[in-house]
Amino acid sequence: MTIPFGASLIAAGDGGDIVDGKGGKGGSVSGVTSTGAVGKLSITAGKGGNATTSGKGGDGGSITA
Repeated sequence: MTIPFGASLIAAGDGGDIVDGKGGKGGSVSGVTSTGAVGKLSITAGKGGNATTSGKGGDGGSITA
């Protein structure tokens, strides 16, 4: 992914919540190239979804080069 000039944020989505079972996985970000960032560039991975009654929460996302 190539980020255009002036972009300040890349944010992956969060995993879905579920009552019983396994929460969804958070989104990941990889392969980023910035072409002339002027200020700060924030990159965030998504959080894992929750299991509210029983089950297991989803894995959080990751950020890799």
